[in-house]
Amino acid sequence: MRAPGVPECDIHVWLLHLDQAWASPDQLSPDEQARARRYQCRHARHSFVQTRAALRQVLGHCLGLPPLAIGLEEGHHGKPRLAASLPRLEFNVSHSGQLALIALGRTPLGVDLEHLDRPLDWRELAPACCHPDELPVLRRMPDPDGHRQFLRLWTLREAYVKGTGEGLSQSPADIRLEYGDAAWRVAGDAGWHLHALTLPGGYVGSLAATMKNPVVRLKALTATPW
Repeated sequence: MRAPGVPECDIHVWLLHLDQAWASPDQLSPDEQARARRYQCRHARHSFVQTRAALRQVLGHCLGLPPLAIGLEEGHHGKPRLAASLPRLEFNVSHSGQLALIALGRTPLGVDLEHLDRPLDWRELAPACCHPDELPVLRRMPDPDGHRQFLRLWTLREAYVKGTGEGLSQSPADIRLEYGDAAWRVAGDAGWHLHALTLPGGYVGSLAATMKNPVVRLKALTATPW
């Protein structure tokens, strides 16, 4: 079955500003509410509630179902997916700082973002997070260019492994990224295509999909988005 309202060539990426709270735990399933209560960090709990409620709202709109009627289950390596009884629709979620992304389409996909203000020593992390072929150029970059490029490479990799469902089963340093013809790609995997997203200031984000040239539509999610 196909999801209504989602064109074959489109990938919709919804932007959710987490500092504009509009959802509450009662908009989640009982299992999701229990998961939210297990978060010790208040910000992490808030991010989960807002993002999961937003995901249910977007999926419900696309599928023509009440948000709480959306069946979600875990697939390969724990990647969330729709229940098999529902129309075919792929989705992926990421959040960092005060922003969350929800990507939806009718092709396998993954999305990731990072806040540029995230405190990290990118020079120390680079050997474990980047392919050896990428290190010489990255190390020659001054701050903040190197910091931004490191996070760009990180989000490209994360979007890719989230899309494939491999997650932490694959070492980031084993994935070699290439850039050419104004596009990023994964060396040795022609089936996946990478896209750098243009996001609000202060954020770096990337999308991975099995579709070569999707129409990526960025949308802002509010309490009354349609």
